[in-house]
Amino acid sequence: MRPGHPLAGHKVAMGELEGYGIATTRLPEVVKLETARTLGISTRQALPIVLECDDVALLKTVAGSTDTILGVIHGAVAEDIRVGRLIELHVVDRPRFHSEIGVVSLQGRSLSPTALCVIEAVAAEMKSVHVEQSPRL
Repeated sequence: MRPGHPLAGHKVAMGELEGYGIATTRLPEVVKLETARTLGISTRQALPIVLECDDVALLKTVAGSTDTILGVIHGAVAEDIRVGRLIELHVVDRPRFHSEIGVVSLQGRSLSPTALCVIEAVAAEMKSVHVEQSPRL
């Protein structure tokens, strides 16, 4: 969220976000359902998403100039937080989501330099946020 936001510096519960609206990328249905459950919203009601698009730059502009709360992965805003354009909101009861990533390759074929670079970058990011890695062959 933007520096100067009414919730800045406070620890808040998910239910307190409803009045501000959330701007986010398009979310998988399971994420919407789990977030609604955490907020205590029935599946018949809408989440307080006021803007949903895949243009993260646009979402950051909206969050930086309004009281709308930005809901994206940390990596998308890490630099903005580092330089003070955005600040992190401390939500005490945010849902924990699980995701698995896999790399598939053809047996007996080597990976391209680009593929190796992407795999190394993903592994480094996972290590930086203390995600357990378990390679499967």
